[in-house]
Amino acid sequence: MSSADLTTSALGLAVGNYKTFLATGRPQLLRDAIETLASTDLTSDDVVSSEYLVNRVSLTGWAGIPGQAIDIRRVVACSATHILGQTSLDRRRPDVAKHFADSRLSRSGFRDGDLVVEQALDAGPIWVAAETADHRFARLLPTDSVTGYTDCPLSNEPNPLLPEAELFAGHVDGIEVERIAKVAGAGESEEIEEIDLVALAELLVITNSVPAARRILSRLPTSPEWDIQRRATLAFATALGGKELERPIDDNADWVVVPIRGIQPKGGVPRYVDSVWTPRSIPPRPRQRRSITIEQPFVTTLERAEIRLGSIILDHDGAFVLDEPAANPAFDFVAGRWQHVFGTPTRLREVLLRLPPAPSREIGEAASILGRCSSNYFHSLIEYIPRILAIERMDPDCNLPALVNADLPPASLEALTILSGKRELVPVTADEVIHVERLHVPSFHTYHPDTPTLPWIAGAGVHRPTLLEARRRWLAAAGAEPGDRRVLLLREGGARGLINAERLAQIASRRGFEPVDPGKLSFVEQVRLVHGSAIISGVGGAGMTNLLFCRPGAKVLSLVSEQLADFTMQAHLADLAGAEFTHVTGPSGSKASSTTHHRDHLHSDFYVNQFRYRLALRKACAGSISGGTGHKWPDLMRQLSNHLRP
Repeated sequence: MSSADLTTSALGLAVGNYKTFLATGRPQLLRDAIETLASTDLTSDDVVSSEYLVNRVSLTGWAGIPGQAIDIRRVVACSATHILGQTSLDRRRPDVAKHFADSRLSRSGFRDGDLVVEQALDAGPIWVAAETADHRFARLLPTDSVTGYTDCPLSNEPNPLLPEAELFAGHVDGIEVERIAKVAGAGESEEIEEIDLVALAELLVITNSVPAARRILSRLPTSPEWDIQRRATLAFATALGGKELERPIDDNADWVVVPIRGIQPKGGVPRYVDSVWTPRSIPPRPRQRRSITIEQPFVTTLERAEIRLGSIILDHDGAFVLDEPAANPAFDFVAGRWQHVFGTPTRLREVLLRLPPAPSREIGEAASILGRCSSNYFHSLIEYIPRILAIERMDPDCNLPALVNADLPPASLEALTILSGKRELVPVTADEVIHVERLHVPSFHTYHPDTPTLPWIAGAGVHRPTLLEARRRWLAAAGAEPGDRRVLLLREGGARGLINAERLAQIASRRGFEPVDPGKLSFVEQVRLVHGSAIISGVGGAGMTNLLFCRPGAKVLSLVSEQLADFTMQAHLADLAGAEFTHVTGPSGSKASSTTHHRDHLHSDFYVNQFRYRLALRKACAGSISGGTGHKWPDLMRQLSNHLRP
């Protein structure tokens, strides 16, 4: 075996371990990848000089003939000469079924999400078609977002291989193109090894081999929008000091590197320490406690500030204002900003910003309660809106207008109106630039980062006095009264779907649970509903935000996948209200190693065993979830665990 073979084999193993680390979050795999990469003899020469570059195209979509009871046998992707790949249908697509008012399309999505094919760089276009049970072919049309993809390989022209495939049978509505290197493996087997070039470049940056990573990036095409976070972060991490940064994508935005400015309270203000426990769970898991330090609420004043993209604040020198510690750009993922704000642990004092052109307006003086995920009910209600209380302490007469995101959900806007009183609310959109002569920025009373690299409990800290004061005012405004209702919170579509939701809803109904979709209620109605309930159950999600309004002593059964068993924030909100919170967990339909990133596995659909759920409901209705007379719950679950697994 030659030294070149050894290097190639080690590169493939190192990149494989690194990608599995990204999918599973297991630190040992990252250590293995770094150690393996260190064993290779990397020089200034091209580290993958013997590769044959190919594009791996992953297509997402659905197939079916609306209004017709025609079964689809398979979906195929083909070139002008032969079939490249195929997949079947089984993925949930409630959006398609709703759009066409045809329930037969509810599971019309490509199985496992993607149809994956590989092509040489100059191999020509790709067509996608559905084959019916009687072996006829019908076309799947790419959506505008797919055809607008840079160098999209899909074609809308007739396919010479399948000229009869003219009937519409669905859409290709998602595309990802990954350029990989295929190299000859080491040893006598001569198997082809794949090397993800972007992953290799990331691993090289981690090991401080920046020049080698820069050479890898030079072999890649312009970044697609879906991969902009990885590619922009790499461009930032590998940029040469004093030289203009090479754009990772061809657009009309300004790409600028600016310093980061933190905001701190004036001296002498003690910090607040929140005590957090991981939730109870069924089956039982060891619980942990952690103390999380959060700044006492304060307000920072900025002169001649600028607001971009609805929440990005720049000071008068153009520095990026880090007003939310949980949104530190050095984290691997920051929701709401991953397309525009890029940081890296190798450059902690700077950040790369992507700022598209936008019309501007000027405001004299105002306070900001803007947030990066304002359209989400949980983030807006718990993390952003209660900051108005800090502004109230500074300006009790409500003379200062408050800048708020224009995309707040109606229920969140209703909640904000209750707390803001007569204060003027000024909507701000993401497609405008706001110049503020004097901007008052309240600190954040939560610490809830999005990165899965931290334990869930580490991202569940809150300033309890702030949330409890907001809770008190919201309960008073709603005129909420404690009650004895049993409520099953419904959750429509989205990630983390419960596969057997209908069956579990039937079980809950027999116990007297009322199915309610909180998304169809006003804010005040949601507060009254939750506060008037003795037992609440449902799939974990934004609807569980309202657990802050539980009556003391209420019981909560939240259904989540096993990988979210320790997700702590919603349990912490219930604890603030004096409720008893328990996760009822079940397995996912996918394995962590089969996903691209650990985040994808966390959001995968899951299944909760009906016997496990029935026992949990019985205990809750009897007045206790975690204890009681007779069998202790942990002992009972251990005895039945072999029977309760699906």
